[in-house]
Amino acid sequence: MPAKRSMRKKAALLGETVFTLVIVALCSLIIAVAKGYHPSMFGYEILRVLTRSMAPALEENALILIRDVPQDEIEVGDIITFVSDDPTLMGFYNTHRVYHIKRDEETGETYYITKGDMNEEADLYPVSYDAIAGELVCEIPFSSNVGKLIVSMINNRVYFFVVMLPLLLCLISYLWQIFYLLVIKDEDEDEQERENEGREK
Repeated sequence: MPAKRSMRKKAALLGETVFTLVIVALCSLIIAVAKGYHPSMFGYEILRVLTRSMAPALEENALILIRDVPQDEIEVGDIITFVSDDPTLMGFYNTHRVYHIKRDEETGETYYITKGDMNEEADLYPVSYDAIAGELVCEIPFSSNVGKLIVSMINNRVYFFVVMLPLLLCLISYLWQIFYLLVIKDEDEDEQERENEGREK
């Protein structure tokens, strides 16, 4: 009986720990995207679209998933994310469609001419392969609404109520569950066992 109780306790504690870690990971992801960072895992990154230059394919605030892409797989029509040499972008990521691919005859290097779907003309600055962060995999479902929520996280008050308060409540719940499993439940089960033993006698 004590062995079974110990196994149940360990399983419950493991479940609570995993749940809390998942919540913390999700909150960290939200914070990172809201602050303009690019969370990366297994070669994939989550980004937030900042403008409507790729509408209607990608709307402003949409969350997209990109992945590393070999150079020989990039084709005209693909949507890529890259670090642009455009000084107005100040080194930030830009996500546009490959409009043309050209090769420098002298250096042998391949360059990509990009263009936003909403823009009338192609981008002024060619993109080298080294500047490409990845190729679009997909837009995350309902991401425009989620993206707007993430943008609102910049407001400290919204951030507290949407992220910090739920995280704090989860932490309190986790600590209560541990206390319950380690102290209260053991006492209740011990008392129940004593009562059962008393009835058997």
